[in-house]
Amino acid sequence: MFVATFVSLLGVLLTMHGAAAYALLVWEGAAGVAAWVYLHPAVGAFFFAAAAFQAPLAAHLWGDPLRVRPRLVWLIRTLAAAADER
Repeated sequence: MFVATFVSLLGVLLTMHGAAAYALLVWEGAAGVAAWVYLHPAVGAFFFAAAAFQAPLAAHLWGDPLRVRPRLVWLIRTLAAAADER
């Protein structure tokens, strides 16, 4: 758990730096999958939560090359409309 905390803290610092922000987010996602399967689901969930927290921060600071924000807004609107129709 200490290693996961240290890597997530390092991820926040690198996200602030921007040089390796998206590479680290991909690494944390992959580490989350590996930790979920091989270590413990709580450790994997910790990596996923860290990446989910850092992704909007990186997109805000360094741009959004994957256009995550418009897609997220579209998804939320679509789900809200589908829930409203029911």
